[in-house]
Amino acid sequence: MSFSSINEVGNQIVSTLNRELIPDVILHNGSIGLCSPSEHGDFVVGIYLYDINVNEDIIESGMRNTGVREQTYPSSFLTLHYMITAYSSGDLKFRAGEDHRILGRIVQALSDHSVLGQTSSINGAPPMRTRIELERIEPYEKIRLWTFPNEPYRLSLFYRVQPVEITSARTKPVTRVSDMSVFIGQERIDNIGNIRRADEWDEDVVAYSRTLIVLCIDEKTGRPVTGSNVRVHIDGIR
Repeated sequence: MSFSSINEVGNQIVSTLNRELIPDVILHNGSIGLCSPSEHGDFVVGIYLYDINVNEDIIESGMRNTGVREQTYPSSFLTLHYMITAYSSGDLKFRAGEDHRILGRIVQALSDHSVLGQTSSINGAPPMRTRIELERIEPYEKIRLWTFPNEPYRLSLFYRVQPVEITSARTKPVTRVSDMSVFIGQERIDNIGNIRRADEWDEDVVAYSRTLIVLCIDEKTGRPVTGSNVRVHIDGIR
């Protein structure tokens, strides 16, 4: 997903409800759309994005490899909060029942089709599914969120969508390491306090050995380089 992810999520919700509600519950195309409750026009179902928060459950650390010589900065992850309201316009004595029927079908449709997309792979893990979930909100909080003085409160559903990824457009070039030299030396203090290198030790030193373990990590894949892809040379040793 890119910077347009928020718009894509809203369009996906509209598309799902159009497919599931028309013509069984709502007769005409174009009756479901993104709108504010104060400007719902002819919509029978209005989908209103009323809040956007940072998703604190997902924090991507480190750069992401997007090419042999390029890395991308970490993505941002969001939680989107939606209010979905029915605006049936039938006869007054049937209007409430029609609203209830529409809202019930919306709950059913979004429960059956709760996956709206997915994030990219993070730190080598499988991509995460972007889901829409019915949110539990107290009645007084729902009324508080209805900040439209000229529009009387209507029974609404509240949903959250997470995680929604906004990928970074910022990149940096990288250079892969193709050669590395490691110098190892051993020193000791002799009987009179002088620091002596291993090759200057007295003749009574019969044997000298140390083990060096080198793990080479491929910068692009983040995995160890194995087999014949690595050559180790020790100066002076065949």
